[in-house]
Amino acid sequence: MTRAHVHAWWQARCQPAAWPDREVAFALMAAQGFPVVRHGRAGLLDFPPEQPVVVYTDAISTQGDGKVLMTYAQACATHPGALVSLYHPDEPGVSYRLLKIGVKTFALRYESYSDWRSNCGPEGDIALTLLPDGLIPAVPEPIWAVDFVRAGPALVAVDYNLAPGIQATGVSQHLAEWTIVGELLRYAALTGHEF
Repeated sequence: MTRAHVHAWWQARCQPAAWPDREVAFALMAAQGFPVVRHGRAGLLDFPPEQPVVVYTDAISTQGDGKVLMTYAQACATHPGALVSLYHPDEPGVSYRLLKIGVKTFALRYESYSDWRSNCGPEGDIALTLLPDGLIPAVPEPIWAVDFVRAGPALVAVDYNLAPGIQATGVSQHLAEWTIVGELLRYAALTGHEF
């Protein structure tokens, strides 16, 4: 396996057609043991009419696109049958990300100062923490991220990303671009993953 193999694999992985849709992503996160935000189809859930929900208008959009915030009653009226999830306003505009690159593990905190979505708006902040190296066997992928929001004292998973962007996150302070490929090759050597 060469760096060229990994690069070609990554280029294919970055195409939206390779990403799981939102409903599949929720199922994958649940199967991998992550606590997942309550979700389902507008009109089929027992949410109160005034309950804020996130309506997914595009099943594979990322970076805050393809979702709108409204009450459950509005979602049922304007987007019947659409995938929705419970909106947790405990920390508006804040999300947490667990990012794996090979055996490297990062925790990120995103905050938008002007939008309910943490990675939207003209101003915000990203805080990065490098965690100990290790594998997470429940997620057999060489690079991935799971995003969480606060739900009371706990965190619930709201997004699963197999091609997470790392620009402007601070990851490059710990891993140069060429080192990322090395980390993925290291992961393959440890796990038998084929690119």
